[in-house]
Amino acid sequence: MDPDQNAPELTWAAEMPLLTNRFFLYDGLKLFLWMAAILAVVMTVIFGLIGSLKQVVPVLQTFAWVLAGLLYLFVVIAWVVLGNRYAMAFRIGPKGVAWRTLSRRALAANRMALLAGAATGSLTGIGAGALAIRRESGSLAWNKLRRTKEYPAERVITLMNNWRVVARLYCTPENYAQVLQSLKFYSASAGPAL
Repeated sequence: MDPDQNAPELTWAAEMPLLTNRFFLYDGLKLFLWMAAILAVVMTVIFGLIGSLKQVVPVLQTFAWVLAGLLYLFVVIAWVVLGNRYAMAFRIGPKGVAWRTLSRRALAANRMALLAGAATGSLTGIGAGALAIRRESGSLAWNKLRRTKEYPAERVITLMNNWRVVARLYCTPENYAQVLQSLKFYSASAGPAL
């Protein structure tokens, strides 16, 4: 059964803390570890195919330093440029959940990261910038939502599909209960139970 297309949408804006936010730190660390692992596998395969497997260690060490530099830049941008805050807008409606970045500083920083990676020839930097730009906005249809996790103390709700976290909704103290109620209403009306 489809949710009522005339049902009201719930929209709000919230500021997400960055370096003092366990969810942000966990997601960021996971991203860096995945990038490092994928890069190590790709480089090992390439050097193995060309018969220079002994040279892969110095190349991986160089990439580790580049990755450490990007991690440092990540912290500086989050703390100094963004002021440890990231403004977001959220919407819950009949079609699903949507989010987008409101912070102009964050939008500019994401593009600068991509350009810096391209200017230095760093595939890791390009990848980090491109991923940041890709995650500036997004949506999740109700039929793709499989599970939620609620964190009332932090006023955060994690949305997951079949295999991963898709988004985290940052609520205000005033609207946390209303957001939960809307999520339960629309997800129950759309199909698969959470």
